[in-house]
Amino acid sequence: MRDLVLTALFCFGAGLLCGWAPVFQDIVAARIAVTQLKDETYVGYCERGIERLDRGEYKSAIEDFNKSIQLNPKHGRAFNNRANAELKIHDEKAAFEDFTRAIELKYTKAFHNRAALRSKMGDAKGAIEDLTECISHKTILFNSYVCRGWEKKKLGDGEGARSDFIKALTFQPGDAVEIGNLGFLRAEVGDFRAAIEEYDKSIKLEANNTWTLGKRAEAKIEIGDPFGAIVDYLRARWLSLWQESV
Repeated sequence: MRDLVLTALFCFGAGLLCGWAPVFQDIVAARIAVTQLKDETYVGYCERGIERLDRGEYKSAIEDFNKSIQLNPKHGRAFNNRANAELKIHDEKAAFEDFTRAIELKYTKAFHNRAALRSKMGDAKGAIEDLTECISHKTILFNSYVCRGWEKKKLGDGEGARSDFIKALTFQPGDAVEIGNLGFLRAEVGDFRAAIEEYDKSIKLEANNTWTLGKRAEAKIEIGDPFGAIVDYLRARWLSLWQESV
């Protein structure tokens, strides 16, 4: 029944999106970048690249990261963020190589990002290895335990997953993504209203996170709010189209 509802919502939302597509295209076309380069150093180019990445200007961001790396080939932060931008333009091979290079340069946050890419590629064991490295370096602890638990669950290790989820709850979420993952944990134990509360907090901090919007829509279906779910699905889909267009 739940799958039928999801399918119906998706079809309804797709129809509305097709009708609104010209409006969305005009909005995207009107989007103007105002980011200015603070200084012509490897740090300056990297910081502007991160700003452009956050604004959805992925190709321009990659150009800035390229310049940063040319000026300092050992700047792990630039490799890590260039990989994030490469993922946005669907160049997974280049992203994997850049995450790996960032790790070689002791930029430990790249373990978490490479884990996410490995998960997307279907390499759950590799993702677990990278997340374990994150935990050993005390990096992104809340999300690392949540994500490692999820990967263990996919491999059928229910007890290991439960252990990681419980461990995650001993840490305080620190940003929008972590709060969204806390919502995921609440949904995992069937407390969908509490999950929605966490998703609301996350979206208030980061309104354009399509994953959180999608998860909130799923939770709304569980509590019998199909219209609220439609709104979230439409918003998530529109944001995805927007992000792919810039």
